[in-house]
Amino acid sequence: MLRAHPELDPDAASQVPDEALPEPLRSRNAIKTRKTLPETWRPYGELKLAGGEAILGPQAFERLGRLLQRELDGSRELLTPPLAAVREALDPDSADDFAAALLDELPIWKCSGKSRFVYKSLIVFAHERTVARLSTQVMKQHYADACKTLGVLAAIGSDAAMLRISYIATRGRGGIKRRAQERLRAVARRRGLSEDQLADRLVPDLGLDPRGSAILDFGPRQFTVTFDEALKPLLLDGAGKRRKSLPRPNSRDDAELAAAAKRRLSQLKKDARTLASVQIARLEQAMISGRRWTRRDFERFLAGHPLLVHLVRRLVWGVYGDSGALLADFRLDEQGEQVDREDEALSPPEGPVGIVHPLELGAEALATWGALFSDYELIQPFHQLDRPVYRRGEPGAEALLAAVGETRVPGGRILGLTSKGWQRGPIEDNGFFYSVRAAIGGLRAALSFRPGINVDGVYGVDEDQALVLKLEGEIGPVPYSELLLQLEGLVG
Repeated sequence: MLRAHPELDPDAASQVPDEALPEPLRSRNAIKTRKTLPETWRPYGELKLAGGEAILGPQAFERLGRLLQRELDGSRELLTPPLAAVREALDPDSADDFAAALLDELPIWKCSGKSRFVYKSLIVFAHERTVARLSTQVMKQHYADACKTLGVLAAIGSDAAMLRISYIATRGRGGIKRRAQERLRAVARRRGLSEDQLADRLVPDLGLDPRGSAILDFGPRQFTVTFDEALKPLLLDGAGKRRKSLPRPNSRDDAELAAAAKRRLSQLKKDARTLASVQIARLEQAMISGRRWTRRDFERFLAGHPLLVHLVRRLVWGVYGDSGALLADFRLDEQGEQVDREDEALSPPEGPVGIVHPLELGAEALATWGALFSDYELIQPFHQLDRPVYRRGEPGAEALLAAVGETRVPGGRILGLTSKGWQRGPIEDNGFFYSVRAAIGGLRAALSFRPGINVDGVYGVDEDQALVLKLEGEIGPVPYSELLLQLEGLVG
């Protein structure tokens, strides 16, 4: 903050005048309190208002500290109206730089007692870069600290922050995964949405054009980035030829544009890598659970989404009737038109849209779709047309169920089921648990095992476990098949 003192620094930046500050930070609204600001509340950079170069002076910075101290005291994690007014008024880049510096200088273990509000002040300062960093921390922190950081992300409440929480809810483990899921449910309720509908609205478009691509401009030369079935970026030159990387700029290229293009490509790779596994798993789960979209939501959040359209075009979709029966199946071609399995334009009937499960198609339809996808060299993001299926009463299904009761498997394989949506059973004596449970549609499955697995993963992971499977509820064809497919991976 030396630059805020003209008498000490001839190059000092100008300070934001009192009348230009957001209302909560103006002198007339100074908080009168006997509480002292802790030593940990000190300048970590220069805070600017949006659209300006002047910085917050020492007095405004102190008033900001007192505001944060009051609004974030104790266990509160909320972007209150005064804090929201400050967040809105601050320049996002300078606020994000400030947040990054705060994280560098003030790790969470220093933020207890009187300093607790300082870490939670990230609610006001953190934007996309720091939000990404916080989400990475959650995956590495111990449970108590991870919960605090997760609370900060939830209080920020931006789409970028909620997307990161969605990632933790999908890819996290144990208690922090459940806490992330709780946070998402709470946000969805506040917005009047289901969790799935919220997830649809959180997927960023990465600045792609409506065709799902981006132009990287070198000046005289341009390169195009598009994406494959795993959302990995594909780089094409001006002639449409694949390239492994961007070339070095030559004497005719614009050096600044080329440098910006390289930064853009690097960021696209990083963002797409973060999104890919979650979005592919989300669509696969939608097929398994029989999720349906309204026609409007399908066109807006899937077919019309610049990034997800690369996955949508590689799947077979269906229109369903009121009874849940499949009325028509189709795919999207490169022009975004709906075509049938004969590759003819299709005007599907009205009705909700979903991803077709192979059990809903006959053998002939599966073969026709498979041949069409092969002709166009369309690789699917997950197994759909070639997905193994099990039908109740068939010899293969009965043999697999028998094998579950006859085979002993390492505990590590059982833990692997938790990445497929299975929940750990209750923890009993000495920190051991003896069951995992799953619900697929109306089908409920409970898998018990002995001698058990320690919750910390220290004991039982490498030890062979004897299995007992119990099924309850409505045993529909798709849930039954999907359950057996998971059990096939378990008993190998």
